[in-house]
Amino acid sequence: MHRILVVNDEPIVRALINRVLTDEGYEVVSVADGRAALETVRGAEVAFDLVVTNILQVDDLPTGGRSTGGSGLSV
Repeated sequence: MHRILVVNDEPIVRALINRVLTDEGYEVVSVADGRAALETVRGAEVAFDLVVTNILQVDDLPTGGRSTGGSGLSV
């Protein structure tokens, strides 16, 4: 069975992704932010096959949750 880590700060989106993937037969672990994802990956006895996440999560912004515009990606 493939293991998937879902990282999303929106509970409804996280639950929806979890439900769809679980219904398709995947083992799914869901967390709310990047810090929890790192802890989960580091503590996992079995590696994840895939990580599904949104690119920018509000809690991870250096501006304290305020978007400054743009994509949020550093190049």
